Amino acid sequence: ISHPYMRPLPPGDPPRGKAPLPEA
Repeated sequence: ISHPYMRPLPPGDPPRGKAPLPEA
């Protein structure tokens, strides 16, 4: 799993989907 959207973000980070990361 390389997509941050599928990885649990540590506390303090913005919610998944709000980060300027490519969905592909």
